[in-house]
Amino acid sequence: MTNNDNTNKSRVTIYDIAKHMGLSPCTVNRALTNTGRVSEETRRRVIDVAAQLGYRPSFVARSLKNSSTKLIGVVVPLLGATIYSSMVQGVERAVYERGYNIVVCLTECDREREDHLYDLLYQRRVEGLISVSYSPHEPGEPYKELLDMEDRGIPVVAMEQNITENRVCKVVVDNFGAAKEITEHLISLGHTRIGHAHIGLSNWDFSGRERLAGYQAALAEAGIERDDALVGTVVPHVNNPFDESSLEKPFLDYMKRARPTAVFVNHDMLALKILQVCAFSGIRVPQDLAIVGFDDILASAYTIPPLTTIHQPSVELGERAAEILFQRIEGKLKVHVHERMLGRLIVRESCGARLASGTDSTRKFNTTSV
Repeated sequence: MTNNDNTNKSRVTIYDIAKHMGLSPCTVNRALTNTGRVSEETRRRVIDVAAQLGYRPSFVARSLKNSSTKLIGVVVPLLGATIYSSMVQGVERAVYERGYNIVVCLTECDREREDHLYDLLYQRRVEGLISVSYSPHEPGEPYKELLDMEDRGIPVVAMEQNITENRVCKVVVDNFGAAKEITEHLISLGHTRIGHAHIGLSNWDFSGRERLAGYQAALAEAGIERDDALVGTVVPHVNNPFDESSLEKPFLDYMKRARPTAVFVNHDMLALKILQVCAFSGIRVPQDLAIVGFDDILASAYTIPPLTTIHQPSVELGERAAEILFQRIEGKLKVHVHERMLGRLIVRESCGARLASGTDSTRKFNTTSV
């Protein structure tokens, strides 16, 4: 055979193969796509020559012909060292097994940007959408952008945020139950002045509000009187709720005002910052202040002291969201299902209980149809 000089200059096409073999392009195409009347000997010869010349079929051309792009859109607030990275990993794992690819878009918690991204994904002809919608919405306001995608024939699964929109599928964590459990853990250690630190609970932060409700329920069941001073916005956000650069003064002011002996922090990224402030300010953890978080991001196990937290099954969350989405794409699921996964308490040193967790993660689906 000749060398592959032409493949170094440009992409090999069926016309190159046809010219090389003295066949018509139609014959080569039928042989490569296993369609039409072509002898088995010719088919094998064409496949061999195509491999030797370095031929790669055009994905774009095939997708246009088959009306399938094999693309799934994934919209999240941000990536980096956040729980969303693990969720995207779970989605990608399930999508890859189906021979699909994902297009990941970051909203940066901006409503206008999020709406624009949905339009872009529609233009890219994604076959389905998985969305963590974390941008301003008024109470009761329909998630028009998600419904528009459904109306356009693109199935949607909302992930992580238990949005009020029931006309799309949802896969979320039991934030209420997990928050209640970790607060009860602090109560079991003898704490009664337990704070709840967050970054500002907007009307559209459904996960944050569910965690606050779980915290309050645990205190109420234990007969601990509610003290609103213990619930503190330690760093109010403007655009990006995960920007905690100005944390030190607000948190120390909160400590002086509320005087908690333990703090349940709304998410691990914030808890890590608080641990840092405590170290710089001479607040001993857990001797002076017990701290627990929520999410169990990778860094939580390596802080000083290691952070007690709720393990959020983020990878499994992403996998399950993708599984449901493919059921919708394939027409096997005609209704909108809403599922919850259970979190798991991970006991480390920051809470003051020197116990080894040593338990397997818990996974459960509670499914309802609407």
